[in-house]
Amino acid sequence: MAEGWASLERGGLGICVTKAEAERNRPHIVATAARLFRERGYDSVGVAELMARAGSPTAASASTSAPRPT
Repeated sequence: MAEGWASLERGGLGICVTKAEAERNRPHIVATAARLFRERGYDSVGVAELMARAGSPTAASASTSAPRPT
């Protein structure tokens, strides 16, 4: 992969964002996660929902993530 790119290779989706885009998106994703965790608790929020609520372009890849360990 070319320098300056971050790849999310989940389920063959091959979604790529630049490192700069990832750095710009991170604070919003963290803030969205904090809000959802406060509202409903950590165990009630899935990665796919979090990414969708944050408006992340990687939301589709989140549905292929492994479940959280208990």
